[in-house]
Amino acid sequence: MPVLRSFAVIALLLGIAGAGWQGYRHWQARVVFTSRDLGAAERAALVARLAAYGRAWQEEDAATLADMLPPGYLDAGSEGAERPPEGVRDLYRSNLEEFFDGVDVMRAEPDPVMGSSGAGRGDLVFAQVEVPIDLMGRGGMRRMQFPIVAVLDGGAWWLLQISSVKTREVLNLGYPDLRGLTFQRLAPPSD
Repeated sequence: MPVLRSFAVIALLLGIAGAGWQGYRHWQARVVFTSRDLGAAERAALVARLAAYGRAWQEEDAATLADMLPPGYLDAGSEGAERPPEGVRDLYRSNLEEFFDGVDVMRAEPDPVMGSSGAGRGDLVFAQVEVPIDLMGRGGMRRMQFPIVAVLDGGAWWLLQISSVKTREVLNLGYPDLRGLTFQRLAPPSD
């Protein structure tokens, strides 16, 4: 009997693992990317937008960062999550404010990745903000890198900051098509 019980437990664990793997693969496959180079005008506009984003970081201005969320995405995503758009935006803002608490952000240096993709609602570009910070006030400077998803939609760039688990959870509420793509950087198109 103990042997049968062991086999049953092993079979159950294998079944759970298999279901989890299939779910993960489905999760990752929700958005199909076709990489392309950013045009010069697109890149210049993105760099300018990221510079404004960096200034908001310096000033710890969570409200401005939250207002850079694309409204169309917020509306569509919140419908699926049964959460009002402003509720998602406010939650995003409050999580950013909590993240800033105790972290001295000195400056931000945007470094956009040269690759984009079609995702049905505008083009996506993965970018990165590099932030030198003084951890715990000990004078030891560290360079922290935070990934960003930049969305080119309606001729304007909108930025999704991914700074913490809580913030990623909020983005998943408002932007379900971004799930599973949090830290995946797009490769430039091959020649």
